[in-house]
Amino acid sequence: MPTTNIPIAYVSPFIPREWVAAHGCTPIRVTARAARGTTFDGQGVCYFCHSLAESMMQVEEAAAVVMATTCDQMRRMAERLSTELSKPVFLMNVPATWRTETARTIYRDELRRLGDFLVELGGRRPSVDEFVAAANACGQRADDLLYSRGGNFNSAESRGDSIPILLLGSPDLREHEELVECIRQAGGHVEVDGREGVERTYPLSIDKVLAEQDPIEAMVDAYFDQIPGAFRRPNDALYTWVEQVVKTRGICGAIVGHYVSCDPWHAESHRLKERLDIPCLVLDYDECPDISERAKGRIHAFMETLR
Repeated sequence: MPTTNIPIAYVSPFIPREWVAAHGCTPIRVTARAARGTTFDGQGVCYFCHSLAESMMQVEEAAAVVMATTCDQMRRMAERLSTELSKPVFLMNVPATWRTETARTIYRDELRRLGDFLVELGGRRPSVDEFVAAANACGQRADDLLYSRGGNFNSAESRGDSIPILLLGSPDLREHEELVECIRQAGGHVEVDGREGVERTYPLSIDKVLAEQDPIEAMVDAYFDQIPGAFRRPNDALYTWVEQVVKTRGICGAIVGHYVSCDPWHAESHRLKERLDIPCLVLDYDECPDISERAKGRIHAFMETLR
């Protein structure tokens, strides 16, 4: 008999939590804490993936781990975790090239494969009604966002003379809240957090009408067709999103941070600096948990130029 409430740890915004929940599982979104080198050997992966792997290994209640192929580092981490964890690791193929029927078909097939994986773990194969119920339960988080990618943006409440900043770049560690505080101390605030895994990569709400007709197509529409990512080719949707945010949210400056070994954002950070019509600061994160004093100094100097 199928069981329910099977805890599933996952990390990518391209993994629909509605699909996991509809199979009688409990999706657990894992965020990374700085690696301490105690549970996972980080050789061969970037500092963020090292940190994420250690955080994953600490979710002891999870029956399985689900990841996505959004960068080479994630692929390597999945391979490593599959040999070091005593629980199954599912690696979902998310094509970098999109806007083709072939790519959409691959993503559809991967959703089916993920469903089969969850059933093998003891989950249930959901009916359309069960999927719609899961989508309704999960959808409120998208409706509560400050914006929709359709272009209807809502400005945050006034913060006086505080300078509105757009954050972009590599996924953040929990310890990187220090970056947000540094911006605040320098006279600004993060109006939009567009880093990986935060506001930019939240999916749209599932289309309920489409979900009743074809649940998998509804997920392809909300996730694969909509989320703008630096790794995607073409990635013009990323620039469209940034331009909309800058225009509608009153952004005065952008800060793009990336790890030295984060190839996608290393490339995009310099393109963004060239294309944006607002001042842009590019930060290279040291491969350590703390924001360096040099980076803090550069942030303060950058904020001074925006006054």
